[in-house]
Amino acid sequence: MSKATLDAYSILQLSKMAMIRAYNGAFSFVTSQLQANLERVFPDYDRKDLKTWPFVSLTIVERCTEYYGIPDLPTGVAYERAVTQRYEDMYTATDRAEIALTNGSFYERYPFNYDENDNPKETIGMTMVEYHKYMEKAGAANKAELKHPEHRPSRNISKATNRTSCTNSECVREVARLQGELFDKEN
Repeated sequence: MSKATLDAYSILQLSKMAMIRAYNGAFSFVTSQLQANLERVFPDYDRKDLKTWPFVSLTIVERCTEYYGIPDLPTGVAYERAVTQRYEDMYTATDRAEIALTNGSFYERYPFNYDENDNPKETIGMTMVEYHKYMEKAGAANKAELKHPEHRPSRNISKATNRTSCTNSECVREVARLQGELFDKEN
């Protein structure tokens, strides 16, 4: 290959990342548990390297429990748009800003799903340029560690009480808030 062809090839490679592989295993809302499951299925999975993150569909999430937007989604994977849409719909802009202060922005936690301005991406994924930019920011923020690899859930839903007949987002948020307060008092 000539140098010009090689340079053009390098630029092309920088513009695209490999296809994101699908994860069909057990889902958990606990980031460390989900990541342990991912490591069993994908031995090369590395929570610090976005190139190894798999894609998780709503079907996989709902094998665990019906999902209405709470609890918070674990990091370290790319989600189907339907999953992140439910998460977004559950919280007001003020709630999301508060959660971002504790756990980081949507972009920091879900870079395949959101752009730097926390707007949902039309297509799940990222270019190599986006990848390098994200990794550079993550490295600058916390010396080779992702800024929020294991976020603190903004809401804690115990297994016994995470089912509710009310799907009104205000009602469900209030239940989640109260359960979070109870969890904080227990710990």
